Amino acid sequence: MSLYNNHTGSRAGKTARNTVIVVLLLLFALATLFPIYFMVISSFGDPVEAGAVSYSIWPGKFTLDSYSFFFNYSEYSYRWILNSTIVAGAVTITNVFFATLAGYAFSKLRFRGRGVLFSILLAAMMIPYQVTQVPLYILIVNTFHIENTYSALILPGLVTVYNVFLAKQFMSSIPTEIMESAKVEGCSQLQIFFRIIMPLSKTVMAVIAILTFMESWNTFFWPFLVTNTMDMQTIQVGLKNFRFANTTYFSPDDGGRDDLGGADVHPVLQPAEVLPRGRHRRRGQGLIWAGERKGLGGWRCRRAAKLRTSGAGLRRQIRLWR
Repeated sequence: MSLYNNHTGSRAGKTARNTVIVVLLLLFALATLFPIYFMVISSFGDPVEAGAVSYSIWPGKFTLDSYSFFFNYSEYSYRWILNSTIVAGAVTITNVFFATLAGYAFSKLRFRGRGVLFSILLAAMMIPYQVTQVPLYILIVNTFHIENTYSALILPGLVTVYNVFLAKQFMSSIPTEIMESAKVEGCSQLQIFFRIIMPLSKTVMAVIAILTFMESWNTFFWPFLVTNTMDMQTIQVGLKNFRFANTTYFSPDDGGRDDLGGADVHPVLQPAEVLPRGRHRRRGQGLIWAGERKGLGGWRCRRAAKLRTSGAGLRRQIRLWR
């Protein structure tokens, strides 16, 4: 923002400079949004027109035939979307909770071997995802015998090292004095985590949720390995049923052609279009400083009732310290 606002020259020069910046940013934004726009708008057009050689940025007629074809092509079309929603939702919830807990432990708790354990986790990030698939498949299928179940789809992604690292780095910037003030008020470690750390970490939790949901929703390889019936496939694996030996089935009228309709792709990408717009206005630093100014007024613990005799004096000291 300082690059955009500050200008020591004349007012006309500042206006011209800011106009050029705005125009360039708008052009980049249009270039980024145009593929999404074309995918969505073509899904409401005629299937034959969408697969034609000459493209139009506005369809000749609006119809829902592509969506009707997608959902009527297989009796499991709705089940694929439901499976993806269940798996992505469960993986997102567990990652947000466990990654936040682990990040709090690595950033604010002092215990023996903390640095070594965190270094091992960082080293694990360098292992390619594909390398772990074979031993993980043997563990899920041959050892636990839970293939073709929701457990096989969810358990390998309960928490990722990247999310733990992200939460740890964010929580390291939270002032330790807030936790010390909470301990003076009588909070336990769990109360500090749920009443102080989590409210201040809403930004990183939102980032973890968005990235995890998008990654889990778009995953193809692992669900393809552990599912062997159509009713347990996710939407990514289900879309492969539209692909035959040499063609991709596009619409009821074309007999197969090498295109994939926007109506088929849109249900896959729709969560990825909506989620990043959820909490873009949150600012982590603003939350931290707001928490410092607010103090513990909103997070007083129930155990503070045991300190009634000296509670007033302690609160006066904390106010003076702030």
